[in-house]
Amino acid sequence: MADTFKNWFDVDRKGLAKLVERRGGSGGDDNDGSDKLALLVELISNALDAKGTTRIEIVLEPEEGVPHATVLVRDNSTEGFADITHAWTLFAESSRKADPTTRGRFDVGEKLVLALCTEASIISTKAAVMFDSRGRTSMRARTKEGTEFQGIMRITRAELAKVKIGLRKIISPPGVTIVVNGEELPTRKILKTVEATLPTEIADAGGVLRRSARKTTVNIYEPLPGEPAMIYELGIPVVATGDKFDADVQQKTVLNIDRDNVTPGYLRAIRTLVVNAMHDQLTEDDGNTTLVNEAIADKNAAPEAVKKALDLKFTEKHAIRDPNDHEANNNLVAEGFTLISGSQLTKDQWENVKKLPDATRPRPAGQIRPTKKALFSPDGEDKWVPREKWTPAMRAVVAYSADICRELTGSRVEVSILSDVTESWGACYGSQGLVFNLGRLGKDFFEECVAAETRVNGNVAKPGVNVMRPTVRLNQLLIHEIGHHIESNHLDDKYHEALCNLGAKLTRLALTKPELFCREVE
Repeated sequence: MADTFKNWFDVDRKGLAKLVERRGGSGGDDNDGSDKLALLVELISNALDAKGTTRIEIVLEPEEGVPHATVLVRDNSTEGFADITHAWTLFAESSRKADPTTRGRFDVGEKLVLALCTEASIISTKAAVMFDSRGRTSMRARTKEGTEFQGIMRITRAELAKVKIGLRKIISPPGVTIVVNGEELPTRKILKTVEATLPTEIADAGGVLRRSARKTTVNIYEPLPGEPAMIYELGIPVVATGDKFDADVQQKTVLNIDRDNVTPGYLRAIRTLVVNAMHDQLTEDDGNTTLVNEAIADKNAAPEAVKKALDLKFTEKHAIRDPNDHEANNNLVAEGFTLISGSQLTKDQWENVKKLPDATRPRPAGQIRPTKKALFSPDGEDKWVPREKWTPAMRAVVAYSADICRELTGSRVEVSILSDVTESWGACYGSQGLVFNLGRLGKDFFEECVAAETRVNGNVAKPGVNVMRPTVRLNQLLIHEIGHHIESNHLDDKYHEALCNLGAKLTRLALTKPELFCREVE
């Protein structure tokens, strides 16, 4: 059906030129050159999308004495310009909109370039047109192959220099040679090619661009020396990411109308894809970058990538800080472990950590070096040793220990015994008082404190009386545990000071109250 609403709009070329000048977000910097680069890239994209193109020549030469340059873009496609009217018709329907493997969408490239030209011409195999002060006129000239755009563009010397540098970022497709001012763009080595299902834009039957997910490939490259890493669309640089690798998506990316940025969700998907593919090449410096942090928070993060990220962020010897076992935390730190606190990872990152296989999933410190916690067996069986089962030696050691704790701390301390061979500790001091672990200490620990002696009561000798005298091992254990009355952390200076003070106090106590250190065992 014919368009019955033709000529509704006129476009002011000068007004369009002013809009084009600010394209690319240069923020008023006349020498930025990003707007002019984007326009030339549009012309190059058209040439790359043309059927059968194997060579593109670009010439940029400054005009003498004025801030202008001659711009030439020529390709050798097997077909010329399909419809020359598209050269001056904004937003004309483009067949490339329906093909996700081409770069075109809006059919505005030539128009934006023309807005900045004082004169220009487009010559193709089937038609040619001249744009100058007289307006738009047809030409008889034709090319044998491809299309040639030539114009005099308003551009400063500084902008032109940056445009030439920017053009070198383009990644030539296989089988296509791109030449800038006689110099061929170098071929870049692909580090890895990966398959992925990514969002793209495809025109529907009515020509309206719609978002759609489609399987494609992504080529990963080292960034050019001195240049930030970028996302590419079919070899055309789209947006700088500042990440570690360039990612060239082999289909239309999800862009705004200026084609200068992608959505946050799309950027995160690309970052996840890159980290999944290249995690073995990440270094310690990459561990806390946005690239890695975003990737390991994504639902599609690979387990190997998550594990590698944890190793980079927290070293390979890491564990989860255990709020229920501070001594286990301290012990692991002393062994060179890095502890991961809850706030150091986001909710989404923790979800991916929980999905890691058992062999690689970080464990809480209390599971690696459990200390002084388990008082019951897994089936709920009480592991406390009841008082009625204590031997005389156990009762004597408990009584002595209770007296020493009271004297050294100034407080009454409950002393008890449990038996758990699965625990690594022999005694502990905490909210439940002082606890001896018979399962680790063994009965000899208690019995070696008791020996038969001859006692004299007045003038009467009492041979063979069992007497409790604390061993060095017992006093050493008591000093160690009572030290936690002052400080729980073994590595803290306050704990070491507490041990010194307790040793001195125990010595003084032996001199002033010797009866505490020698008592009959009933």
